[in-house]
Amino acid sequence: MKKLSIALIFSVLCHLMFLSLPVKQIIFPTSKLKIKKLAQKRLKVKLKGRQVVSTESSKKNEVPEDPKYLSNKSNKFDKQVVSKNIASFKKAGKGVATGVKKVIYAKAQNKKTPPKITLKDLSMIKPKFKEFKKGTKKGQKRLITLGQLNGLANTVGLSASNDYVDDIPLDDMTNLNTLEYKYFGFMDRIKKQLEQFWGVTLKNKVKKMLRGGRRPAFAEDKITSLLIQLDTHGNILEVAVKHTSGIKELDDAAVESFKKAGPFPNPPKGLIKNGNAVLRWSFVVKS
Repeated sequence: MKKLSIALIFSVLCHLMFLSLPVKQIIFPTSKLKIKKLAQKRLKVKLKGRQVVSTESSKKNEVPEDPKYLSNKSNKFDKQVVSKNIASFKKAGKGVATGVKKVIYAKAQNKKTPPKITLKDLSMIKPKFKEFKKGTKKGQKRLITLGQLNGLANTVGLSASNDYVDDIPLDDMTNLNTLEYKYFGFMDRIKKQLEQFWGVTLKNKVKKMLRGGRRPAFAEDKITSLLIQLDTHGNILEVAVKHTSGIKELDDAAVESFKKAGPFPNPPKGLIKNGNAVLRWSFVVKS
């Protein structure tokens, strides 16, 4: 029972974010009504129902053709992959997968043994050393930083993602083709608030099921989709289950998590329609 509970918790914290876009957001300023309507239709096709995700930044200054995802900026990659590490989104640092969380140099040039490090520095992995030259002396060793060879120089650690994406292979980093979404910051703020409650709430629900003699079967991914209404101040007016996972406890955990995470102050004016902002949000428990 304990192993099942732990495995379940580590497989969650995945989110899909969808949005009902207000009409006024998708109208281009123009003096010709016909052109305005055509532009409005094109942008609806591009954004409606797209998933909001977090991704590494592409070095290409290009907009992908018909991407499935929205993010803080437009990104185009030769190959789409998603990080195999499930946790709050994090970009990969510059280094190697067997490195340490911080670089430690030998204090003396003539030191024959590597510098002493703690278990915390090792981060439960065998550290990788690299020999390098300094001046004319050889043999000094350095601990390489934890990360990826093509990661960011000013960041330490492995990448991670908790976005649930279909048919994208797992890899060391998250590279997704995205369109820039002007409300990404607000959606990302909601996601981070939800992360504080979703795992704990779900764990308690599963424990209750196990104590009652129920062992849920997860032969396939369980998805609970919610429809949320916010007022102009970001207060939650309603949280309703739009699509059930088939397991009441999972649906309840999703609803309770959203209610605990609110309110979400200062929703963008562009999301307000008829006095409310309507959002769709899905919680996923992977099989």
